[in-house]
Amino acid sequence: QVGAIAGTVTADINDDDVGDNPIDNVTLTLVDASGNPVDGDPNTAGVQPLTTTTDVNGAYSFTSLPPGTYGVKETQPAGYLNVTDTDGGNLDEVRPVTVTSGNTSTASFVEEEAASLAGFVLADTDNDDIGDTGIGGIVLTLQDGSGSPVDGDSGTPGVQLVTATTNGSGAYAFT
Repeated sequence: QVGAIAGTVTADINDDDVGDNPIDNVTLTLVDASGNPVDGDPNTAGVQPLTTTTDVNGAYSFTSLPPGTYGVKETQPAGYLNVTDTDGGNLDEVRPVTVTSGNTSTASFVEEEAASLAGFVLADTDNDDIGDTGIGGIVLTLQDGSGSPVDGDSGTPGVQLVTATTNGSGAYAFT
């Protein structure tokens, strides 16, 4: 008997690392135990990757799979950042996924929308405690809630500061 792999791609909207809302139209690719795309049409020269997309409920499935070891790779949805997935490893891939005869295995992904922080640095030129004129060239460093610098690249030793510089109007943005 054949088996299947099914799952969801959802968005965490309340920062609890749990998917709350479905994300539709996300592409998923079935891979083998080594992470190579499974050929969806072995009668055609080259590899024709076997893919599917999530529906309006964020759900997808690969059906009629011979029992064996597979994986599922997610194409990162635009505007989202990885949060977690079923195996917790590479957050764009769940592998291995073991398919057994007559059963459905699960591989799901949780994302969150990227955020931005923007504002202005202004000078109070008329001493009324309200900013009047933008100040360009000011370097700002992003900090977390406790006032510690945010590490822009946790894969590099030391803290890699995340900075933004104001433009001529005093505007800045961390994206």
